[in-house]
Amino acid sequence: MQALSPIFRAKFRDRMEKAGLLAAIPREVWTKSWNVNSQVVGSSETRIKYLAHYVFRFAISNHCIEKVGNGRVTFTCRKVGGTNSCTMELDATEFIRRFLQHVLPTGFMKVRYTKVF
Repeated sequence: MQALSPIFRAKFRDRMEKAGLLAAIPREVWTKSWNVNSQVVGSSETRIKYLAHYVFRFAISNHCIEKVGNGRVTFTCRKVGGTNSCTMELDATEFIRRFLQHVLPTGFMKVRYTKVF
């Protein structure tokens, strides 16, 4: 994965430049190390289940947020692949930063309904 990271960063930068979006990205982004996570997901059914979490679900449901106050957010979560829920407390700024990583870029649409053929 380490060898893939600089290649991905360079190709991503080229695409952003070609799309005219390079100026909107802070310069220091290109000097930091990137961590590209690429992994085998398994069978077709496993891939669909993996992608479904990103396509059909929200980043966090309202019922998972337990408490907001004093600049902190407490919520229930589940570790990847786990079945037991746990409680996590984050600084509100960190919570918002993590949440915004799940917001789709302009022009992308979340799938609300699919027809099975």
